[in-house]
Amino acid sequence: MKPGSNFLEIGTYDGNTALNVGINISSESKVITIDLPESAGYGAKFEYDNWLVNNPARKQKKHLKLENVEQIYCDSTKLDFSEFSFNGAFIDGGHDFETVKSDTINVLTYIKRPGFVLWHDYDVECEVGDLLHRLSRRLPIKLIEGTRLAYLKLD
Repeated sequence: MKPGSNFLEIGTYDGNTALNVGINISSESKVITIDLPESAGYGAKFEYDNWLVNNPARKQKKHLKLENVEQIYCDSTKLDFSEFSFNGAFIDGGHDFETVKSDTINVLTYIKRPGFVLWHDYDVECEVGDLLHRLSRRLPIKLIEGTRLAYLKLD
């Protein structure tokens, strides 16, 4: 990413991705990371998502001391993405079809170009892959070999 380009992450969990991106981008750039409030009761479609939200490791955020990381606590499906400027995005929030669809539409609508989008859990038996298989009919979404990531480059 060019200096001054920002990175948006949906699904902070323990902050490991935000930490790694934050220490590797230029000082003119920032990471905006979105996670559900830690105190919120959450009734996800998948038990795996409920486990992630309620896991104590989620509260051990590793990135909070970095000055170039902004942590936002809210439901990403209720957030106004037009408030953010970003050229890179990592979608790893809810794994149900409607949540990943909402996150994907918001990211693709508001991302600055050139840019890129990464999705996590592409190859897992969940609805992330279902959505990406549909989108790949009209967008050049690619699996990153040896990972659980899919990638889309936007010119």
